[in-house]
Amino acid sequence: MYSHKKRYLPPGLNPSSVINTFSSPLLQGSSFEKIVDNSIGNAIGNGVFSEILTNPDLMDEVETSIKQTSIISGLTEVAVAAVADQSYKIPHARSFKRSAVLPPTSTLKPVNSPNSFQESIPLQPIPRDANKKEPTLVEAENKNILMPETIGEDELNNENDFIPKRQVDTQPKKLKRSDYCKALEPKVMLPFEARPGQTPRKIEIERRKRLFSAQKIEELLSAQTEEYKLSLAKIKIENTNQKSINFTNDPIVGKQKQETDQENVVEYKSGWMEEEKSGLMPGFPQAQFTEKLPIEFFDDTEFDSRITEDWLTMGRNQTPVNTRPTSKEKSKTGDIERAQTPSNIASSIAAGLNPQLPIKEMQIASPIKHTDIPVPAKAFLSDVWKDCVATAYDYERSLWKIRLIKFEGWDFERDAEEDFPDVVDDDKEDFDSDMEIEDPIEQERKCAQNEAWVHRINLLFLAEDPFNFGRRILAAYKLRAETAIKLRYDFYIDSMPTGESGQMPIEQFNRILDFATSNGNRFKKIIENQNIEKIMNEIKLDFARSMNRQFFDLEVKNPANQGLSKFLVLPKEEPQSPVPLRGTILNAKYDFEKNKKDFSFSSFLVKSEVIRTMSKIRVECYKLNTSNLYSTSINKNVRLDEFEQMQNQSLQNMKNFLKDRQDYFKFIKKVYLKPLKSWISSLKTMLKNGFKDVGKGWYNMQETNPEVYKISKLKKFMTATKFMMQDSLRFLIINSLSEYIKLIGNISCQRVIVKGTNDVKIVETNAKEKVISELNAKRPLFLIDLIFRNGKVMYNVDPASFEQVILSIFDKAMTIVEGLPQLEPIVLDQMFWATKPTLQIPHNKERPILILREALKQAIRDGITPLEQYVKTYDKHLKILNLDITQYAQDYENENLLIEDMERDIVKHIQDWEALDKDIPSHIGLGLFWVSCESIRAAMRKDLSKVVLEILSKKTSRITQSISNAFSQIQQKLKNRPLKIEELTELREFMKTIPETCRVQNGKIQEMLHNYDILEKYKFEHSNEDFKARWSAYGWPMKVEEMVRTTEVSLEVDEASFMRNLVSDQEVFRDRVNQISSVIADFSHHTDLSRIAEIVSEIAKITMELKECQNLVSLFNSRERLFNLEVTHYDEVAQLVKEFEPYRSLWQTSNDWIKWKNAWLHGSFLDLNAEEVEKNLMNAWRVMFKSVKHFKQIPGCLHVATQIKDEMEDFKPFVPLIQSLRNPGMRDRHWDRLSDELGMQIRPDEKFTLTDFLDMKLMEKVDVITKVCDVAGKEYAIEAALDKMDAEWKNITMEIIVYKDSGTYIMRTSDEIIRLLDDHIVMTQSMSFSPFKKPFAERISLWESKLRTVQEVLEAWMMCQRTWLYLEPIFSSDDIITQLPVESKRFSTMDRTWRRIMSQAKTKPGVLECCADYKLLDSFRECNKLLELVSKGLSAYLESKRISFPRFFFLSDDELLQILSQTKDPTAVQPHLRKCFENIASLEFQEDRKITAMFSGEGERVPLAEPFYPKGPVEDWLQKVEDQMRKSIRKVIMDGLACYHLKQRTQWVLDWPGQVVLSVSQTYWTKEVHEALKTGQSGLKGLYQRQLLQLQGLVSLVRGELPFLSRLVLGDLIVIDVHSRDVVKNLIDGNVISENDFLWISQLRYYWEDDDLRVKIVNANFRYGGEYLGNTGRLVITPLTDRCYLTLTGAMHLGMGGAPAGPAGTGKTETTKDLAKALAKQCVVFNCSDQLDYLAMAKFFKGLASSGAWACFDEFNRVLSVIAQQITTIQKAVLAGQTRFMFEGVELPLDPTNAIFITMNPGYAGET
Repeated sequence: MYSHKKRYLPPGLNPSSVINTFSSPLLQGSSFEKIVDNSIGNAIGNGVFSEILTNPDLMDEVETSIKQTSIISGLTEVAVAAVADQSYKIPHARSFKRSAVLPPTSTLKPVNSPNSFQESIPLQPIPRDANKKEPTLVEAENKNILMPETIGEDELNNENDFIPKRQVDTQPKKLKRSDYCKALEPKVMLPFEARPGQTPRKIEIERRKRLFSAQKIEELLSAQTEEYKLSLAKIKIENTNQKSINFTNDPIVGKQKQETDQENVVEYKSGWMEEEKSGLMPGFPQAQFTEKLPIEFFDDTEFDSRITEDWLTMGRNQTPVNTRPTSKEKSKTGDIERAQTPSNIASSIAAGLNPQLPIKEMQIASPIKHTDIPVPAKAFLSDVWKDCVATAYDYERSLWKIRLIKFEGWDFERDAEEDFPDVVDDDKEDFDSDMEIEDPIEQERKCAQNEAWVHRINLLFLAEDPFNFGRRILAAYKLRAETAIKLRYDFYIDSMPTGESGQMPIEQFNRILDFATSNGNRFKKIIENQNIEKIMNEIKLDFARSMNRQFFDLEVKNPANQGLSKFLVLPKEEPQSPVPLRGTILNAKYDFEKNKKDFSFSSFLVKSEVIRTMSKIRVECYKLNTSNLYSTSINKNVRLDEFEQMQNQSLQNMKNFLKDRQDYFKFIKKVYLKPLKSWISSLKTMLKNGFKDVGKGWYNMQETNPEVYKISKLKKFMTATKFMMQDSLRFLIINSLSEYIKLIGNISCQRVIVKGTNDVKIVETNAKEKVISELNAKRPLFLIDLIFRNGKVMYNVDPASFEQVILSIFDKAMTIVEGLPQLEPIVLDQMFWATKPTLQIPHNKERPILILREALKQAIRDGITPLEQYVKTYDKHLKILNLDITQYAQDYENENLLIEDMERDIVKHIQDWEALDKDIPSHIGLGLFWVSCESIRAAMRKDLSKVVLEILSKKTSRITQSISNAFSQIQQKLKNRPLKIEELTELREFMKTIPETCRVQNGKIQEMLHNYDILEKYKFEHSNEDFKARWSAYGWPMKVEEMVRTTEVSLEVDEASFMRNLVSDQEVFRDRVNQISSVIADFSHHTDLSRIAEIVSEIAKITMELKECQNLVSLFNSRERLFNLEVTHYDEVAQLVKEFEPYRSLWQTSNDWIKWKNAWLHGSFLDLNAEEVEKNLMNAWRVMFKSVKHFKQIPGCLHVATQIKDEMEDFKPFVPLIQSLRNPGMRDRHWDRLSDELGMQIRPDEKFTLTDFLDMKLMEKVDVITKVCDVAGKEYAIEAALDKMDAEWKNITMEIIVYKDSGTYIMRTSDEIIRLLDDHIVMTQSMSFSPFKKPFAERISLWESKLRTVQEVLEAWMMCQRTWLYLEPIFSSDDIITQLPVESKRFSTMDRTWRRIMSQAKTKPGVLECCADYKLLDSFRECNKLLELVSKGLSAYLESKRISFPRFFFLSDDELLQILSQTKDPTAVQPHLRKCFENIASLEFQEDRKITAMFSGEGERVPLAEPFYPKGPVEDWLQKVEDQMRKSIRKVIMDGLACYHLKQRTQWVLDWPGQVVLSVSQTYWTKEVHEALKTGQSGLKGLYQRQLLQLQGLVSLVRGELPFLSRLVLGDLIVIDVHSRDVVKNLIDGNVISENDFLWISQLRYYWEDDDLRVKIVNANFRYGGEYLGNTGRLVITPLTDRCYLTLTGAMHLGMGGAPAGPAGTGKTETTKDLAKALAKQCVVFNCSDQLDYLAMAKFFKGLASSGAWACFDEFNRVLSVIAQQITTIQKAVLAGQTRFMFEGVELPLDPTNAIFITMNPGYAGET
C-alpha cells in the first residue's frame, strides 16, 4: 500500500458522504448494545449505520450525541463504531475514522489500515448559522480553498503562530507597474517574426488581451451552467432498466455531435439530483452529496496553457533550473501517471490518495517557490471571484499563494499605457509598496490579513483564456459527477456480504489452480510459498465481488425495485471489444524475390569474402574495445610521480599500438621474440587478404577512378569499416576513461571520518553507513608523506598537484588516438588522394567527456578532502614541532628549577612522549591516500626528558666541580707555608672557616648524590670523567680533615720563629731613626743657593727614608697586635716628618722658581701658557711667604727665603702682559690692530722671548694691549664654544633598535640628547646676541638653523613613531585591513616611507648626520598627516562599531581593536566580556563554534535559550549575545517560578542559578505578603512563622557540606530573606492590614505580570532588566538602604538621577550598585578625576544612553562643571520619550532605562 507523507482532503470527504438512505438493509449480522437514541440504534441494527452521517434529518437529531463514528466500507473482518459512548461490532466491514464535528485544527492523515483516514491537514468547522456575520479570510471555511491556517501542525512554531518553519529564499526587489505587464501577456503559438499574410505576434497578443479583459468569469460560468441544464432537459429516456447519465454530451465544450445511440440517460429528477447552492458553478445539477467531493481533485491540467514553472517565471525568458517536471515530462522520465477517469479517481479516493497528486514526486530543495513577479489573477474565495496576484506555489500541497488587491489586475496594463501618470489611485500606490518582495517571515505574518493558499482550479490568471478556463471548470464538475456515481456504486458492492451464494465452487477453483501450475515445476513451487493463501483468498474474494456486482445490477434493474432505483444510477458501462475471428494477424502480400533482388543490389554484404572480412574487422575492433588506455591494475601504493610514469607509459604503449611505429614494433619483437603488428596494419592486412580473390567489379581493390569508386559497394564497405573503427576508438576512450575514474572513484567514494591523528574511520557510503575496518577497507592508491617544513605540517606533495596530474593524464587520452589514418588511402593505394583523411575521435568538449571529467575531478576532491582534514589534526602538535631544542634547553636552564620540579618535568615529558608515540601512527589510510607519518614522527621525536636529564647532569657536574674546587682551594691554602707573621695569622683565620666550608660542601655532596640517583633512575648514561669526578668529590672531606691537622702542627713552630724576628727588627729600626734625626738637624746650616741641586737631591733622599720609617711603624704595630703584645708608639718618627717639612718646601720651591724664571724670560714666547705661569707663580709665592715666617730664628734659611720672595715680587708685573699677548684668541687681525695702535710691528715668532717684549717697553702700554686682547678673548670664547658643540655632536648617535618581528627598526629616545639639544640651542641663541659675534655671525646662524632642524625632526620623528607603534599591530590584522581599506592603504604608504627612513637611520645613526635634513623633516610631516587621517578614520570606525553595540563604549580603543582584529576567532572576545556585561565572564563555545551557555565570574553556568552560531560582524553577534542573555534569564526565571512549588525550598534553591533564586524568592514573597494582608494580622503572623522556618532551613543547609556556588547563593538568599522577615515583622508591629499601606508599598516588590517580571516600589514600576548578575554578593539591607532605594527609584520614576551624599566609606556607591542588582541592570562605576575632559566623558555617556546601563560617578564634584550639560541632554531626551537623540553632534539610539547617579564627599573643593 503506497502512503504519502501528506494528503490534503476537504472536510467530509468519505465514501459514506455520497450514500443515500435506503429502506432495506445492506449489511446483516450487525450486533449492538444499549443505545441512548433509539432511532440511531434501529438504524445500526438494520445494517445502515453508515448512512447516519448522510441523512440530514438524523444528523440534526444526533449531532450532540455523536462523539466519534466509524464509517462502514471494505473487507476487514470487524469494524467498531462508537455512538454516544457505546461500542458496536459490524462484521465484514472496512472502517474509516471520522469526526462528526471536526475541531478547527483537526487533520487527516493516512494510517496503517489500507483504507483508513486519520487527521492529516488542518480543517475549519463549517458555520451552520447563515444569519451570522460572514467570516473573515482567516475564519472562512470553503471547501475549495485552504487558508493560511491550514498549515500542518508540524509546520507551526506554536499554536498561535502562522509562520512556517521552512524559509523561502527571496531577494528584496523593487518592482514597477510596468513589470506586471509581462504577467498579462497571453500565450500565443506564433513565430516572433511574422510571415507575409500572417498576423504579427504582438497584434495577436494585444487582441487576446482585449478579448480576455472584456470577459467576466462569473458570467461565463453562469452561462455554461444554464446551457448545461438546458441540454439535460432535452435528453430523452431511452432505457428504463439500465439508467445512467452521460456527462460527455456538452454543447459548450467542443460542440461535438451527440451520440445518443451509445448513451444511457435518465430524466432530471429532484429525488436523486440537486443544484449546487454555492461554489464555482452555483446551480449546477448533480447527484446528492457530490459536492462533498472537492472539485480540485477533478481538475484536468491539460487545459492549462502554461505549466507551473511558466507561471512562476513570467518575469524572465530563461528556463527555470530547479523546478518540477510537468506531467508530460514525468511520463518521459518513466513516472506512470494514470488518466483522470471516474474509476481511477474513485479508486484513488477509496485508497486514501489525492487523485491529483502523482505517485512519485521530485525532491526539491524548498517546497515553496516564489514567482519572479506577482502574477495578476482572480481567485475564488468565499463564493466570490476576487482580484489578486499570485506570489508563490507550494509543490508539496499543489497550492498557489495569492494576495488580495483592491483593484483589477488589468489596471497595470492601463497604467502602463498612460505612461505612468504622477497621480494614481491610492490603492495602487499602496499595492506598489506592498508588492516589494519583503522578508519571508513578514510575508507569512501578513497571511491572516490579505493572503491565502488556493487550488489552481480556483485561480484564473488574467493571462489565460477565460473561455478555456470555464471549459476546464465544467469538465471538472462533470468528472466529479461521474466519480460520485462510481463511488456510490462501488461502495454498495463492497458492502454486500460474501456469503455462500458468492463463493467460488471448489471444482472451478481447482481447475484454475491446475491450469496455473500445468506449465512445469517452476510454477508448482508457488503452491509451497507461504503467500499462496493470500493469493487464493484474493481470487475467491474477486469472484465473490463479481457475483455481488451481478446480483446488485439485477436487483437495481428489476422493475420491482423502482423505489430503490429512484435514488441510484448505475455507472456507464465500458464498451467491450469484439472477439477476433482468428488467433493470428493477417499480413499483406509480399514479393519476396523482388525484394531480395532489390536488397542484393543495394547491400554490400552479398559475398562470403565480404562477410568474412567484415567479421574479422569486427573482431579486431572488438579487441580494441576491450583494451584500456590506462594501467588500472595497480596492486600497491604508488607515489604521484610513479603513478604518472605508469599511466604515461601505458598511454605511450597504446599510442604505439594504434599508430604504425616501426621502431616500437622492432623493439617488441626483439624483447618478446615474437612479431607484433599495429592496429592499422592488422586491419589493412585483413582487407588486402580478404579481397584478393574477389577480383574487379563492385569490390575492385585496384580501382584508380574516384568516381567509379564512389558508386561501388567497396565504398560502402570502407565507409562501414570507418564507422566501426571510429566507434571502436570512441568506446576505447569512453571505457578507458570510465575505468580510470573507477580506479579513483571506487576508493574515494568511501567516507573518511577524521577525528584525530590516529582516529580515522572509513564508512561505507550506503544507507547503513557501516564502519569498515582497516583490513576490509579498499587499498589506498597513492602514497604520500606527511612532513614538517617551514614551521608547518604539510605533505611532501601538494594535494592540489594530484588533481592537476590526474586530470592531465585524463586529458592525454584524446591525444593518443589523434591523427589515426582512415583505411581508404592505405588500402586503395592505386588511387590518387589529395589529402589523407583521419578517423574522427571524441572531442574533449563533448558532454559525455565533460561529465566524466567532472566526475573524476569530484572524486579527486572527495579523496583530497580527508587529507586537508587530517593535516589540521596536527595543529595541536605545532608547539612541539616548532620547539627549538637548543633554545628550550637554554631557557629551561635559565629558569634554574628545583630538582623536584625537574624530576616532575622528566616524568611529564616521558608520559607526553609515550602518549605522542601512541597518537602519531607510522602510517594511516585516508581513503584514496596512504599517508606515511614517519617523517613527522621523526620531527616530533624531541626527547625533552633527555634534554632535562642532560641539564640535570650538567648542573650536577657543576656541583661536583664546585665541590672539588672548594676543597682544592683549601688544600692549596694549607699547602702554602707562611713566610711572615701576617700570612700565618691569615692562614689561621682561614682554617677557622674550614669547618663551615666543609659543612656547606657536604650538603652539596648530598645534593650531588641525590642528583646522580635521579639520573641513574631514568637510565642516563654518564661519561667516565663524570664518574671519576663524582667519587673524587665524595672523598674530599676526609682528605681535607687530615690536612688541617698537619697544618696546625707546622704553624705552632712558625709562630715562635716569627716572634724572635720581630724583636730584632725593632732594635735595628730605632738606630735608623736616630741617624735620620741628626741629618735633618744639619739642614739649618744650608744657605748657599749655588748648591741648590745637591741640597734638593738630599731632600729627596730624606723624604724617601721617612716614608719607609712610617711604613715600618705600621708593620711593627700590626705584628704586635697579632702576637697579642703591647703596641709600641713611635712618636719620634712623626716628629721628624713635621720638622723636615719646612726645609723640604723651601728648597724644593726655590729650585722650581729658578727653573721657571729662566724659562719664562728666555724661552720661546709662543711656548708660554699664561694660565700656567700665573698659577705656578702664585703657588711658589705663597710657599716663600710661609717660609719667611717660619725661619725667622734661622738666619741662613731666612735669607734664602727672602731672596726668592723678592724675585717673585719683581716678576709679578709681567703677568698681565703675558696673559694679554698669550691669549689663545689672538688671530692675525688682532696682531694687526695691536701693531697699529702701538705704532710698531708686533708679530711674535719662535725666537721671540719675553725679554724681547720687555726691551720694547711694552709694559708702558699694557692698557692698550689688554683692551685689544680682551676682545680677542671674547671672540675666542664664542669660537671655542662652537667648536666644542660641534665636537660633542659628532660623537652623539641615535640608538636604532630592531622592533619585534616587524622587519624594521625604531629609535629609542634619549633624554640626554633632548636635554643637550635644548642646552645648545639656548647657548647658540645667547651667542647670537653677543657684541663679539661678528666674526662668527654666519656660522652661528647656520649652527642654530641646523640645531632647530634637528629638534623639529626629532619631535616629528617621535610623534610619528608613537603613532606608528600604536597603529602597526592594528593594521597587521587582515580583518582590520578588510574593514578599513582606505585607511589601510594610507597606512601602507606611510609604512613604506617609515621603513625606508629607519633603514637609512640604521646605516647612519649620527644625530647631526641623519636629522639635519629638511627632506627628512618633510617626509615625517607627510607621514604624520597620513597617520592623522588614519587615526581619524580608525576613530570613526570604532565609533560606528560602538554605536552598533553600545557596550563597546565601555572598552578602551586598544581593547576594542583587539576584538576587531580577531573577528575570525569569536573566542577572542572572551577576555573583554566582563567590561561589556555585568557578570558574563565567558561564553561556552562548542567545537563547531556554537554558543550554548554563559558563565559568570564565579563559574556559574546558564544555558542560552536559543543557542546560535557567531556569524557576521562581532558587534552583531554580541548584540545577539545581549538579547539571548535577557531571553535566557527571563526563561530560567519563568522555569524557576513554575518549579518553585514542586519541591522543598531547601532543595529548590540548590537547583537554580543565584539570580533566579533571589528573584523568584522575592516574587513568591511578594505574593505571600499580599495573600497574608488579605487575611489581616493573622495571615502576617503565619507568614512570619513560615519565614522563620525557611531561614532555619537555609541555616541548616549552610552548616552542611555545600558546593562553592551553592554556598554563595545561600549567602545572598539569607541576606534577602532576613530583610523580608524584618519587613513582615514591621508590618505586624505597625498593624498593617491594607495592601496599599505605605509601609508595604515602600518596599521593593516583585510581580510576574504580562509574561514578564516587574519590580515596584510606591508608584514606580520597573521592568526587570534581565542583566546576568551571576553570584555576586548582596549588601545587608538596613533602614538607611531602604530610604536610599525609595529615593533613587522615585528619582528614576521622574526621569531623573540620584545623588547619595555622605562621608567616605559609608556605602553610597555600593548601595547604588546593589539597587542595580535588584533591578538586574548593568551598573558601571566611574571614578572621576579632575584630569577628565568633556570628550572623555562624552564617550562614556554615549555608551550609557545607548545601552540602557546605569552609571555611578564617584567624586563627581571634581568634574561637575564639565559634564552637567551632557547629563541634562540625556535626561531631557528620556523625559521627552525619544528613541533617538542628538548627543555631541551624533545621533544615538536612546534606551530610557539608563540612569545616572553621583556621589560626592563633603569638604571637597568645588562642591556645590
